[in-house]
Amino acid sequence: MSSQLSGDFCPSCGSRVSTTDKFCRACGRSLGDDHSQVPAQGNSAPADESAGPTHPTPDEAGRRARWIVPAAMVVILLVVGGVALLTVGKSNSRVSKHASQAKAEQVAYVVLRNRLYAPFTVAIGQRAQFLISEASFLTATRDANAKIKTYQAESQKVETEDKQIQNANSGLESACRQPESSVPCPNATYPEPPSAPSVQGDVAGLRRAVSDLSSLNAEVLAVTAQSELRAFYAQLQAAITALTTDAQDNANILNEGITEPQNGSHGYVEEKKLATIHPENGLPSVKLMNQQAVALIHMLRLDISQYDVPGGTDANPTDHSVAQ
Repeated sequence: MSSQLSGDFCPSCGSRVSTTDKFCRACGRSLGDDHSQVPAQGNSAPADESAGPTHPTPDEAGRRARWIVPAAMVVILLVVGGVALLTVGKSNSRVSKHASQAKAEQVAYVVLRNRLYAPFTVAIGQRAQFLISEASFLTATRDANAKIKTYQAESQKVETEDKQIQNANSGLESACRQPESSVPCPNATYPEPPSAPSVQGDVAGLRRAVSDLSSLNAEVLAVTAQSELRAFYAQLQAAITALTTDAQDNANILNEGITEPQNGSHGYVEEKKLATIHPENGLPSVKLMNQQAVALIHMLRLDISQYDVPGGTDANPTDHSVAQ
């Protein structure tokens, strides 16, 4: 037996081969001495069954090759389809999870809004009452301070004119007082001192703010605030307490520091007393209250432009509703 496989077909796949080929060009099968020969086309000698396994005929090998390729393609398609279905399944699972989460968040928001909207509206209304009293306090204090400054400026002007007149007449005054002097003493005309300012209207505004704030404080103390509103109410109550003290003290200071003109007098101003007039000591609490109001508006997803808060619409420039 020669070292090359005789015959014209590959014993594995049935493809035609040359006697000089060492490997099948179709399937790569070795055509060496260790394999059985394939009978040449045309030899019909029956194979000895005891000689070993038979090799497929060319037709059988062709049919086998034609079957292997589609089968492999089916396997590949099944694998790809399975991966695709798994991917789609995971994607659908994520979408379903996100949708469920969004629905749960929406339900939670609706529950929150139904629970908080009414008490939030009450709280915002009480804040508005505070802001009215704050505006009264600020207006009265500002107006009183303006009147005091005007009075002080007029007093300073009169004092300056008095000194000028005294200096201009000091020589004549000294000469006329000499014994047996014939120099007439000067008869200088001095300016009238300013009258003490009238601040009773401002005192009344401060007293009114004190009364309104006291009533509001009683309302706020009666509120059992939800947990989300407690920080807001803490700052509101702190602001009410501070402003009530400032308004009461300023009303007393104005009453005690200014005696208004009566019976032809110019009145009297005790400037050291007036120097103790309070600014608004509760302003830090007002700013914190404003921040809490804004946070609640965002929590409830409300239109901030509809509210008198920082970032909203300033209803009254004389208060601190938009201070932050």
